[in-house]
Amino acid sequence: MDCKLEAHKQNISDTYPIEIISDDEIHSPPSKEDQATNDSSFDPFSPMTPEQERNIKRRFNELKSAQDEATKEARAYMLDMYSLSEVSERSKFAERQKDMELLRSVLHRMRAAQSWRALTPQPKNYNDILDGLSKRYPHFHAVIETLRARMRLNALKKYPVVDFGANILLLGAPGCGKSSFLYELGESLDTRFSSISCASMSMAGDLTGLSVGWSTGHPGMIFDELVQQGCANPIILLDEVDKSQSEGSHLFVSALYTLLEKNNAREFKDEFVAVSIDASRINWFASANEISSLSAPIRDRFEVISVNPPSKDELRQILPQIYEQQVDNHGLQDVFSNKLPSEVIEKMLQSDLSIRRLKAQLESAMAHASIRADHSPAPLLLTPEDVPVDNQDQTNSRKIGFIH
Repeated sequence: MDCKLEAHKQNISDTYPIEIISDDEIHSPPSKEDQATNDSSFDPFSPMTPEQERNIKRRFNELKSAQDEATKEARAYMLDMYSLSEVSERSKFAERQKDMELLRSVLHRMRAAQSWRALTPQPKNYNDILDGLSKRYPHFHAVIETLRARMRLNALKKYPVVDFGANILLLGAPGCGKSSFLYELGESLDTRFSSISCASMSMAGDLTGLSVGWSTGHPGMIFDELVQQGCANPIILLDEVDKSQSEGSHLFVSALYTLLEKNNAREFKDEFVAVSIDASRINWFASANEISSLSAPIRDRFEVISVNPPSKDELRQILPQIYEQQVDNHGLQDVFSNKLPSEVIEKMLQSDLSIRRLKAQLESAMAHASIRADHSPAPLLLTPEDVPVDNQDQTNSRKIGFIH
């Protein structure tokens, strides 16, 4: 535990730095108050004066107080996630059984890693982080302001961690940026982000583990995220949670009931590992296209926030950022201009395409412009002529959004 605390002090120092005494302060002339203790004529064999004794006690108490505060701060950003004695008992069971190599290996790693896991601190500059997200996702105003209010309240705590205080469901059309927004939120807050596709989930095993009684038994995603990845308060997205209401998915939905209630989540047990772990600090988000498809028990566990598709004005703000990201992804910053001309943006918006198609158009435009690479000085600048005509059927209602 002590080693983990010392290591974690360094991890949290960037967000909540501990004041360090500089060399100048160390070598500065002593104050009158300190001269009695620092006097070069002080005889160590003579009895201390009352003033010297008071100064020594004061310094000792100051150092002890600073050390206690640093230890308290480090502990505040750690979570004792499971009981090592419970792990030991489960290990004794596994040792007596055949064909349980995987379980024995998992339990051995749990003992070796100890039970403490890091809680990501809430950054002091959370307002700047949210302002940056607002520029990249202008149509997420309602979501961002809800998060800002929660983080402002959280900042009143002495040791705030990333904790939004409620499960949040983002309701909006497919592709409007829900997954990519949450991914960037996790990256910006320096906490882990994971997405679970509810549309492909019918059984609970992938989420909460499959019992050792099955030959294919294994730990679930929640155990892996918390225990093996080591972050106690990640952001986890239940993507298209409305698709989890199909026939045959009741086991998966039942598992969600436990995880989405903090009191129950404190004693969550993976079906394979069968050791209680504290899953109550997960920041749960969900996305859905239609709220009417959700069962009442699931709907009641979330605060619902609607996300509208971006307007054309917002797309004018968003498209240059998508273009810049594509250039970066290809590693072509030295080849292409970092600016997307306004006439190219207007040409792209004429077709009333989804972001998926707009992104494909940008990719094709860059490929077409690359023909000029050998004949034109860098950086290459896209032109309206580089933008291909998209003949995709647009008879359906307009759907605009991101893909990640």
